[in-house]
Amino acid sequence: MKEKIKKLKQSNLMPKILSLVIAILLWFYVMNVVDPQTRRSFKNVPVRIEGLQDLRRRGLTLMNTGDIHVNLELQGNRSYMDRVNSSNIQAYINLEGLRKGEQSIPIHVTNYNDNVKVVGKDPLSVVLSIEENTSIREEVEIKTIGTLPEGYIMGDMNKSQERVTISGPKSLTDAVHSLVAYVNIKDRTQTTVLSCKLIPLDSDLEKIQGLTIEPASLEVEIPIYKTKTVPVTLNFSKAPPDQISQDL
Repeated sequence: MKEKIKKLKQSNLMPKILSLVIAILLWFYVMNVVDPQTRRSFKNVPVRIEGLQDLRRRGLTLMNTGDIHVNLELQGNRSYMDRVNSSNIQAYINLEGLRKGEQSIPIHVTNYNDNVKVVGKDPLSVVLSIEENTSIREEVEIKTIGTLPEGYIMGDMNKSQERVTISGPKSLTDAVHSLVAYVNIKDRTQTTVLSCKLIPLDSDLEKIQGLTIEPASLEVEIPIYKTKTVPVTLNFSKAPPDQISQDL
């Protein structure tokens, strides 16, 4: 009986092996012929910045504030690649634990399926500068634009706040030479109050980008008065008082 069972198992072994080989060949056929490997390029994929809160918590700030993009080339079976689009590709950099200074930070990429691989990435990393975050108090300077109509003069302007706080990377706060609010007085004929945006300038009077100003604007009262010309008449019919004569 045992011999019969053994012979029966041996007789079924070859068909099983053959079936397995055929199944493997069919799988390779489907994956490489029916569903072949393809590549697709994605240009200017936005790179998300992670870890900014960690920097702020440690008193640091990111110097480079512009948008970051990366060009990618992905590879995978057509059935998967057909479902890849810019919305399910995630590129990011992580700033957690980084110290101040200039450094190269690698760009990481994730996508919706592990069967899709990143085979090309340009650039591989991005060079960023991390600086100490500092704050300064700066007096606001008011400057006028334009001129009043003829017959009007301007009194002393009043601002709602004398000094404001400027925060940002140390290299930028150190470069602040003045903080200016521009008020346009052209063709104005009555006292008015304007909300003016504050602009930090360097020693060359160029605007400094990348700073936070609190408050970002203030109110400026501009007193405007109408002038009046009156005639002056000299009366020589009487002699001036003795005291005035002596002063003359």
